[in-house]
Amino acid sequence: MKPRKPDANEPRPGRHVLFIAFLAIAAIAVVAGVAYDHYRKPAATETTQAAAAPVGTVQETKRIAFIGDSYTAGTGAPDGEGYAWLVAKNFNVNAQVSAEENAGYIKPGGSGRTMINLVQGAEAAFSPANVIVLAGGYNDNLGAPPSSVGFRAAVQATFTAAREWSPDADIIVLGPWTPTGVPTTNQSIVNDVLREESQSSGFMFVDTIRPPMVTSAMIGSDGFHPTPEGHQQLAGKVVAALRDRIPAFA
Repeated sequence: MKPRKPDANEPRPGRHVLFIAFLAIAAIAVVAGVAYDHYRKPAATETTQAAAAPVGTVQETKRIAFIGDSYTAGTGAPDGEGYAWLVAKNFNVNAQVSAEENAGYIKPGGSGRTMINLVQGAEAAFSPANVIVLAGGYNDNLGAPPSSVGFRAAVQATFTAAREWSPDADIIVLGPWTPTGVPTTNQSIVNDVLREESQSSGFMFVDTIRPPMVTSAMIGSDGFHPTPEGHQQLAGKVVAALRDRIPAFA
């Protein structure tokens, strides 16, 4: 008996297996591609972070930098809803935030950085700013009896670093926070030194204790940090201060 010739239309097992294998390889490639796309996305920064708001009508001031402590980092508010980000959103500009809990001009923060280190961190992370807001001093203890010598030197060095980072920026200096609404002797001296050094450097100073920019009604249960509503109120006060001092924000 002669062997039967295969029908031309009859599927061949070899081709069927190859086709299935091809489909399996293609599926693996698609899954791998999706996984790669997911994991290659950059992770968010932690202490020093940039939050971009759309640039709108204020073209002269596209970047506003905030340097400070836990208030500036947004402690007490949801992510992106601290006073610094709210101020930037109000003016439709980019926020550049470099802040650390417990940091001051002379007092290192949780990661060992002072205000000058936070300015240097901003310089390394961001383009030069159009406006810089320096918001420190609350965490600085001048001792008993108070001595402002070391504090003044640290303020001068920080101001110099800020100007070197952004030579053309408008620089605003905020006095210390007052969570109780009543400034201590230490806070009053800090406020006065910041005022004097701002004037010497040609910076704009915002007095935060006369009257107090932060009051006890704005503070949460920890006794130190603003609530989300407190951050909104603080942002409103900072916005008003910037409008009074910077023509582009008027």
